[in-house]
Amino acid sequence: MSTACVSKHAEMPPELSILLKRYNWTFRDLMNVARDLVQRPNAYPIEREQDTAAYCANVLGLHKTGTGKTAPNGRPVGYEVAMLYCQPESS
Repeated sequence: MSTACVSKHAEMPPELSILLKRYNWTFRDLMNVARDLVQRPNAYPIEREQDTAAYCANVLGLHKTGTGKTAPNGRPVGYEVAMLYCQPESS
């Protein structure tokens, strides 16, 4: 389970990178899911889609090879898996 620490940044659970690749999420999908898992949903790197993309590339070493379609309701395929696997941070 995720052990994200609280800081001025929103610590994205590392398990999300596995789900990003498995379900071909867009960076917007990743951002939407991560916001439901962290205490600071409006902090870097999930404040803006561009920040999420830069964080994935520069910190996590993740580069999207294809294009996906962002889920219209903010809950992409695999959302429920993320909620079970990553467990939201407790206050």
